[in-house]
Amino acid sequence: MFELEKLDDSGARLLEDEENLDPTLEVVEGSSSLKQQRRFNQFQKCIKYFAVIAILATTIALSATYVFHKSDVASSPSYLPCDGSVEDRFANFARDAASLVSWCDAVISCAEQHTSAMLSFNGNASTLNAVDVLLGHANRIDWLIANAYDLAGLLQSVHPAQDVADAATNCSLSAGAFASRIGLDPDVYLALMNLNQSVYYNTTREIRRDANATAQYELNALDARYLQAQLDGFVSAGVNLDEATRNTLQQMDSTLQTLSAQFAQNIAHATSVITVPPSELGILEGLDPGFINERTDDTGTASFTTDYPDYIPIMHTAKNESLRRAMYLKFNTRAFPDNEEVLLQILRHRWDKARLLGYADFAELATSGNMVRNASRVQHYLNTIGALLEDAVDSEMMMLNSSTATHGVNVFKPYNYAYGHALYSNLSFALNSTEVASYFTTHLTLQGVLSVASQMYNISFTQNTAVPTWYSDVLAYDIYDKNQSNKLIGRAYLDLYPRTAKFKHAAMFPIRRGMADMQIPEAALVCNFPKAPAQMSFGDAVTFFHEFGHLLHHVLGGQDQQYIGFSGIATAWDFVEAPSQMFEHWPHSAATLQSFTRNAAGDPIPSALVRTLLQSEAFGVAVSTQQQIFYAFLSLKLHQVNPYHLNITEFVVNLTMTYSPFDFVAGSHFVASFGHLDGYGPLYYTYQWSLGIADDMFYSEFCPGKMQDDVTSNAFRQTVLAPGGRENAAKMVSNFIGRPWNASAYTSFLQGRLGSSCARHFTHGRG
Repeated sequence: MFELEKLDDSGARLLEDEENLDPTLEVVEGSSSLKQQRRFNQFQKCIKYFAVIAILATTIALSATYVFHKSDVASSPSYLPCDGSVEDRFANFARDAASLVSWCDAVISCAEQHTSAMLSFNGNASTLNAVDVLLGHANRIDWLIANAYDLAGLLQSVHPAQDVADAATNCSLSAGAFASRIGLDPDVYLALMNLNQSVYYNTTREIRRDANATAQYELNALDARYLQAQLDGFVSAGVNLDEATRNTLQQMDSTLQTLSAQFAQNIAHATSVITVPPSELGILEGLDPGFINERTDDTGTASFTTDYPDYIPIMHTAKNESLRRAMYLKFNTRAFPDNEEVLLQILRHRWDKARLLGYADFAELATSGNMVRNASRVQHYLNTIGALLEDAVDSEMMMLNSSTATHGVNVFKPYNYAYGHALYSNLSFALNSTEVASYFTTHLTLQGVLSVASQMYNISFTQNTAVPTWYSDVLAYDIYDKNQSNKLIGRAYLDLYPRTAKFKHAAMFPIRRGMADMQIPEAALVCNFPKAPAQMSFGDAVTFFHEFGHLLHHVLGGQDQQYIGFSGIATAWDFVEAPSQMFEHWPHSAATLQSFTRNAAGDPIPSALVRTLLQSEAFGVAVSTQQQIFYAFLSLKLHQVNPYHLNITEFVVNLTMTYSPFDFVAGSHFVASFGHLDGYGPLYYTYQWSLGIADDMFYSEFCPGKMQDDVTSNAFRQTVLAPGGRENAAKMVSNFIGRPWNASAYTSFLQGRLGSSCARHFTHGRG
């Protein structure tokens, strides 16, 4: 039997956020990073998984405080003049497509120069500066390619000018092609192998030069970890295979990058619309009149898009089942049929790549470096969680159905579930979702997020209205550390509202990864929240906290990092959601909510309404978690079957019958817009895995009574967030809680065995 109490970690991996599944079926939406879209930098040993895919980035012009530290860095033995030139031009990257193309070309050219410098280094590995030169050049290649990925990925996801978005896509493909080629270059690998063979580990796991060398030199543990990560990345990519196979792998990577970009762009451009003429406005019964009026033109025709600010209210409050079903089908056929064919090609190339690298399937390849270690353990974990939920899922669905049956609502139909849950909450708890939403706006929630983050980590946020952005309503905030005399430590960009051809979900996009004496971390939150005067749902508020948790991890984990590959969220893939999931507890605290919520009269949300809200949220946890398990099994099993004999629709229908609490709806094709299948591949299980870690940390240290405790928050910052990828993920957690982590707190919650001494989040699938 799988032992939830004895989970451990075996490595480190990185990046991505968020999801674009139907948010009404998972309590929250999310996709990237994080959601989504977490890319894999080959030279940072992420090429091991998928091909290098488009990375999230942003189009910000940097102020003088971000200038490259030439005085400190130019003396480094791995410094090249192109480093400073590329950095000087970074501030111009958002101007137009031509400047982006020119900058991207310069970045890749500079990375080529560093590669040549590595290969032409004449120093003997026994000389003192071999480590500084070879690891220094490798680190600078990481830095250059990461900056290109992070810039290009966001621009192709958010920039309103199509020529700039297209140039960003091409930049991403060029950077990916370079990373793939270098990651399979046996000469570069040999240079690092020669260095590795000239040193040995002593009993403290430090590395010393060979005892026969003329000079003794200790390579510290961080350098050793980075060197080993580089070597592991080359081997995982296939550098030891024959030349013909390496060439094939490189071509596969290139094709996968192109397919990935196409998959993402098809989703971004896939907004659908439902129009309701004046003669049929009666089908809008249940929707807020103000919501309808904002979407009604001069002819009296109301139009609703599949973007979240329209989709969620309709699925929760529209009384007309036909309208809900029509909107569900519009939402779940986005990017179909194009993306179903693209996905099939992605699955086939991943399958072929895994087989060339000696794995049974791509799921085995992708899980091999994570905490979970292999796909078999993933299935055991998911099955164990599912077994705990079986009776509760049946009970919740029966209670919902019996309660709503008199209203003609069958909650086994997925387009009825959110409405049925809202109806049940009103009948059982007297909860009115419109009343709850009256206390939330995007602006108020932003202030709440900033306030909580400031208090927890002793940092401050100052809006910067001078820095250019890529769109008029994007906000920029500089982040300062009060522990260091208000030192500038990062910048956050907030792109919060929907628009045409923009990324459709919610994710944190790294812009620049923090690196000592080189650059401070920057990131963007890209969301699709309602714009004033529209109200925000409680679920959207929790999403805001979750994604901001990723941003805090990126910034606070990007301080004083020597190696860019360990900066920020560059941790084990199946750990990286844990800090953000833990941060979701705070908006479930009455004290936190009352600190920023306000209705039209200026009053905070009443304590009684918070209690009712949380009671309502608690009901349905089993169903929403089971749906997450369905998504996790879908992402895993799609990468385990032979895709050359795969009918995707039939496969989804069969898995729905096996794992989902809902019926399959004929005509729906949600996998065409399931962004995680591109970004996360078979790793969607990480949301459930990370929840085990998040709840262990929260209930062990913050609950009860320490959610506002400065000492506990600082300990979390220093032991879990600040190391980034320098430390093994399980070790960081054990350093914080004083023992190896286990999933007992999470499983106790799912079984209803936790007390009410702390706030509790009830969301399970954010990006």
